[in-house]
Amino acid sequence: ESLLISPEIDLSGETSAVLTFSHALKFLNGNTASDFLSLVVRKTGEESWQGLVIPTYSAGKDWTFVDSGEIDLKDYLGSKIQFAFKYESTTSCAPTWEVKNVKVERK
Repeated sequence: ESLLISPEIDLSGETSAVLTFSHALKFLNGNTASDFLSLVVRKTGEESWQGLVIPTYSAGKDWTFVDSGEIDLKDYLGSKIQFAFKYESTTSCAPTWEVKNVKVERK
């Protein structure tokens, strides 16, 4: 298990915010992407991470990038947060995951 953690993002003065990114994955070998690759978030000062739903994954068979879809951060407005891309693997499945064009924007 490994986390790629963002810098702190200040949503304290925002009335809306969405997270988007592009990602590609390979070597899923028939497994489900969300079992190995996920997105988590936490408010500054908290230790526990909460899961966020990634609306769209690629099929995991090639390096074709797909857009994640909008991930609404409404539950974190008024707070400072960090999000993280969470990667997990097993001895039978160790997919690769590339992420780019990560954006947090007003909606």
